[in-house]
This record gives sequence, C-alpha cells and structure tokens, in this order.
Amino acid sequence: MRLTRAAPSSHWRAPVWAPLLLALLAGCAPLLERLAAPRLRLYTHNLHAEETILQPFADNLRAAAPDIAALQEVSQPAADFLREELKDRLPYAAARLDGGRYFGQLMLSRYPVVESQGWPHPRRLLRAVLDVDGRRVTVFNLHPASPGNTQMDTALRDGDIAFALEQAAREDGPVLLLGDFNLEPWSPVRQTITARYTDLFEVVGTGSPFTYPDYSQPQARVNARFPPLTLPFLRIDYIFASRHFLPLRAQVWPDAGGSDHRPVLAEVALLP
Repeated sequence: MRLTRAAPSSHWRAPVWAPLLLALLAGCAPLLERLAAPRLRLYTHNLHAEETILQPFADNLRAAAPDIAALQEVSQPAADFLREELKDRLPYAAARLDGGRYFGQLMLSRYPVVESQGWPHPRRLLRAVLDVDGRRVTVFNLHPASPGNTQMDTALRDGDIAFALEQAAREDGPVLLLGDFNLEPWSPVRQTITARYTDLFEVVGTGSPFTYPDYSQPQARVNARFPPLTLPFLRIDYIFASRHFLPLRAQVWPDAGGSDHRPVLAEVALLP
C-alpha cells in the first residue's frame, strides 16, 4: 500500500501546548491585575512648626512627587504657602490647624477629598477620604504625643495611637496610616499596628531607616533634644497600609528641608 501525505487542512488546529499556555496566562491573571492597579506615591513629614523658611519643604515635595502627602507640626503660614505653591501638583487638601503650630496637620492630595474630619486638640488626628479612580481610600494623618514631652511616659502616645486604630477599624475599605508616630520600632504598640497594617519600609524599604534627628540646618536645632552634631539614629516616622495595597518601595528622603525630621516616601499599588 502506497502512503501519501495528507493535504493540509483548511481549519486551524491549536498546538498541543496551547492548553498549557492558557493555563499559565490564567495563573498570571492576578499578577497582571496587580501590575495594572493604580500606583500611589505616599509621603509623610514633620515640618518642625516652621513659619518662615518654607521653600525647602515645597522643593522636597516637588522632587519626591507624591500623590498623597501627610504633614505634621504645620503652622498656618506653612499650610497657606504649601497649598498655594503646590496647587498645580496637589490641588486637594484637608487640614486641622487648631491648637498651635506644633499640633497643626495638613494633607495634600492629587485625588479629590470626598470628606475629612479632624479631632480637636490635643488628639492630633486627621482623617481624609480620597476618591482614587472611583475608589474610596481613607488616609489618617497621625501625630501622637511625644514621650519626650511627658518625662518619657508613653501613656498619652499609646492612647493617641489606640484612638487612631479604633477609628481606622471602622473603615471597610483601603486604609493608610501616615505620620510622626513618636514610636520606636521595638515598642509593643508598633506590634499592635503591624498586626493589622503593613509597615511599608520594613518590607520594601531601602537605605537608612532613621528619620530623627536631622540638625543639618540651623532652624532644626530650635528646641533640640540632642547635641547639634547628632546624626539621625531613631526611626519614629512611618507609613502603614492595609492589605488592600501591594508594597512596592520605600525610603527615607535624604533632605529634611530644615526640619529635625526627614520625610518618608513610599509607593504602593491599590489592588483590585
């Protein structure tokens, strides 16, 4: 019997490896969704209640290019200056400026502020709900009491943080906690926070983690707690995120802008 080659079929047939390719793509779908998720650049900075030398703070914000910035120890002049200086980049704002310049808080955002709430002095907590591409993201700006002002008694600080966590627990969507927490990394209170939220620098941070004190500028040495030549050796400024976010990167910004704190910058992806 003579064998002949069959004529090529006019119908396309999938290669035998096609099911494997489809399965691989299906398995990668969550990753592809994550890569397509909105990315947010987050920034927190204690401004040391500065009222006069404000341009360096604006320069840092422009260089860091955050989408959301949480600022503490914000004087009224600083709030007015930064809102005007950055209105092209961060046009939306929420503020709590009662209680004096050491207690003022300001949030600047690229995204619309849907609602905001500030608790009266001396609670030091500001909440803002942002519309991020149609999703509500709640951001808390924290500045709990410093143990250095209470003979190293941490009760007030711990109470402020506990109150903030109670408020955050009421949210049913994505939550971010940014601020000067006046909190050492080894504190049990930090473990309470990380039981619910991710410490972004801890999981994706690069470089030195220390944010305080930076006395490189003369205005930062007002009310200094340490000798003038002291280099940063404490980590007390943080950005925490709920599990709605994928941590991507984090760093301590190298320029304090005249404050005694250095800013923290982080980037996250908002998961579907």
